[in-house]
Amino acid sequence: MDDECNGGWRQLGWLSPLALRFTHGEISNAFQNGFSLDNTIDKFATGALSAEHFESSPLQVVWHDGFLWSLSNQRLYVFHVAHALGCCGVCPCHIHSTSTKIISRLEDALSTTTGGKIVNIRGGSRFSDLQCGHPISQQAIKRLQLPTMEQFLQLAKASMGCTESDMNAYHHSLSTNGFSSVSTPLVRVVV
Repeated sequence: MDDECNGGWRQLGWLSPLALRFTHGEISNAFQNGFSLDNTIDKFATGALSAEHFESSPLQVVWHDGFLWSLSNQRLYVFHVAHALGCCGVCPCHIHSTSTKIISRLEDALSTTTGGKIVNIRGGSRFSDLQCGHPISQQAIKRLQLPTMEQFLQLAKASMGCTESDMNAYHHSLSTNGFSSVSTPLVRVVV
């Protein structure tokens, strides 16, 4: 549903936190209400919180220069780590049009020196090494319900009309480029 906002429009959507970039280079380790980011992540890990709890306060997101930028950096950090822990695959977002007001707000917020990929946590966080959001264990992968390589290849084959021979060649190419075997979920193996 679209609505008017800041001289443009915004639409509520559910996006993977990994599709979003940080605008800030540094954030506080606590929200304005004093609740710590780490405690919020702990609540995700125990199931006391879920992405649906944030539907009334979605992340503010802008498409700019080919990327989705979040103006809600602390919540994005929480969602990145929750994704790594296998606690959520998507987060609620208000996706804004590129009105003059929202672009001005975005440009004022842009202080990242990492292209928005990671953020420094002022005051520290015991989860900072998980902020890239990649699942950290087979258990996290199962909770996120990521497809196995075999499932992915079957879907690709069906949607592209490829032959079994084409898919075998593609699978071989993936394997030689460091991706995991057919029986495990689709993740890149970094050595």
